[in-house]
Amino acid sequence: MAGSFALSMRRETSIIANSRDKAQAIAIAEAGIIFAQLNLLLVDKEQRWRTSGHIYPVNFNGAIIRIKIQSESGKIDINRADEKLLTGLLMQTDIESQQYQSVVNAILDWRDKDDLIRIDGAEKSTYEAADLTYQPRNKVFQTIEELRLVFGITPELFEQLKPMITVYSKQKAVNLKMANRNVLLAATGLDMEIIDTYLNERINSDKNQLPDPSFPQAIGKKMNNQIKSVYTVIAEARLDNGAKARVQVVMKQSHSYAKQPFIILDWKRYASLKNSLFSKELESLLITQDAKFNVR
Repeated sequence: MAGSFALSMRRETSIIANSRDKAQAIAIAEAGIIFAQLNLLLVDKEQRWRTSGHIYPVNFNGAIIRIKIQSESGKIDINRADEKLLTGLLMQTDIESQQYQSVVNAILDWRDKDDLIRIDGAEKSTYEAADLTYQPRNKVFQTIEELRLVFGITPELFEQLKPMITVYSKQKAVNLKMANRNVLLAATGLDMEIIDTYLNERINSDKNQLPDPSFPQAIGKKMNNQIKSVYTVIAEARLDNGAKARVQVVMKQSHSYAKQPFIILDWKRYASLKNSLFSKELESLLITQDAKFNVR
């Protein structure tokens, strides 16, 4: 009985310790979101953290936070992208080329206002024939997760598309200076070597706090400067004992800096730790920069 009681107590102690570490890691990760907001409000534009997907490390309260900020303008808006851009998007995934047209047209059929089926597309009758209990909304996508429902979009395909798509930019074109490699390939059709050379120049500029390099070719329309920026911020905290937690937030820059500088559009407190910001594959995106919070 004594041995059983001791074992039970050790297990309970371990569970409590794990819960405590998890709660502490989440709280520190949430502090990382505040660090990101403060840096985006710096008076000196050159001192602000860049929003093209680089990672900033912060030491805080005995833990390390890695913070990634990605402007939604550097993604492909699935509500505004035309057939050509959507096809380029699918070309960056693993699906077969003969599926491009059917998936693209299924997306277009989902968001258009009518029930007319495009060639190899999917409207109400298609979903009924597949014994699905829902049909196209015939309206714009409210979230990128809604794309999961589109006929032909598998869970595996959605996970590949997820880092490249948005519903927040409200633009037909992509802000190339904020786009990642796959989005640049999808939006420009340029050779990989040209894209990789540009990305290396952009990383070096960010690390040395230099102005963004010019894109090799002026492709796409300029972004509408009247629209306030929307960012996806990922803050991942790691404690000394190895405990980790991640918070992911989508936030829109507000017109009122004093009262509410950012409006939260989405908040995931227990975000997946898949593709950790502490992985070796992302080391090249790390930028070390002292935080100076002289905000406006």
